[in-house]
Amino acid sequence: MTARKFFVVVSGVLACADGAWITPPSQAPEVPAVPSRTAGILRATVDEAAGTLTFKHLAPGGDVGLSGIYGDQGLTVRLFNSPVTVSPVAGGKKRFSAAVGLQNLQPFPIGDEQGGPAPPAIMGIYAFVNGGPTVTATSAPCNTPCTVTVQNHHGTLDFNAIGQKYWYWDERVGAAGSGSDTTGSRRTWVFEADAQVTGFQFDVLLNAAWPPPHDTRWKTQYGGDSLPDQRAEPRWGLTNTSGTYRAAGGVFNITTDNNGEIEFYRLDSLASTTSAYAEARIRLNATTGRSLAVIHFRDRVKFVALGIEPGLVGFIRSTGSFPFIASWPTATDTFHVYQLRKYAADSAVILVDGERLGSVAYDDLSATPFPASSTRFQFGSPRVSGASNSDWDYVIFEIGVPTP
Repeated sequence: MTARKFFVVVSGVLACADGAWITPPSQAPEVPAVPSRTAGILRATVDEAAGTLTFKHLAPGGDVGLSGIYGDQGLTVRLFNSPVTVSPVAGGKKRFSAAVGLQNLQPFPIGDEQGGPAPPAIMGIYAFVNGGPTVTATSAPCNTPCTVTVQNHHGTLDFNAIGQKYWYWDERVGAAGSGSDTTGSRRTWVFEADAQVTGFQFDVLLNAAWPPPHDTRWKTQYGGDSLPDQRAEPRWGLTNTSGTYRAAGGVFNITTDNNGEIEFYRLDSLASTTSAYAEARIRLNATTGRSLAVIHFRDRVKFVALGIEPGLVGFIRSTGSFPFIASWPTATDTFHVYQLRKYAADSAVILVDGERLGSVAYDDLSATPFPASSTRFQFGSPRVSGASNSDWDYVIFEIGVPTP
């Protein structure tokens, strides 16, 4: 998975501190290549004697390859923190910690794709470790190479590499000078190192959505290694339950009883004229019956849904027991990558492991059974006759583009 939001590069140094077959969409817009940008570097330095962590802007850093990159300390963003504390822990280790906040210096809010009133679901702001931490100074040699590790991250996601640790603010921060331009809470960053370590460095990127016209695509991802409604960030809502769900070994399992339902959702905004896609790596463990796993979104007009039954994948309707509009035979009993694409109000396409399986015209999709103001992105097992058992490796939704 590759995140395509907005990032700020931070290099830190801690010193003694913490139905119908149709042709491919004729009106599908061309997806422009994402322009490469460089990121301004913020260097963080901790002075143990003074107990301070300071950030300094350096010259632009390397090419990150993503649009909308920012990071000019004091110009577009300001990272700030509490005094750094150092405390001993068992096993010849010690911990460095500091509570970190963020101030937005741009003339528009960050943290969600909507620039007006705060939406019901916030995309939030991530600070994730992009390199290191690496030991840079010690008071004496270690028996083995001295090490330092991140201890209290909120989770891991694939931003621009696999399994990156992050801290998260479930906030949308207002425009500069708005009175709400600073995160309302701080996130304590904790590192554990050998007792001899007196300095280390790490790289951090900030990931936050901007409203249009400052951005044109917005991604939300779930990594499968935590409970979506309890441990993942951002948190997902949970529908009615009759069954169990658990995360183990980097895989999320959903098991429903007969006529049970377990689905997870986000109330992000999606218009009928806006393109979007959903992608998930799923294994359907049932081999017979109506064991249904779905990924879907609803815009203000249509219900756009990919359903998976044993040996069958297709578009499903929003009514009754979710009958298929059009379906195609395919293997479902091992992990496959399923992708659902919505080309604005033109058509929808299903791909399995990168191969196009089929499509339907937008007009042939079910009408949304919910109010036009109710838009959402959802995955899981809906209520159908029969039990369901499925494993989920990851789930991605992205607004504004029909393809990754």
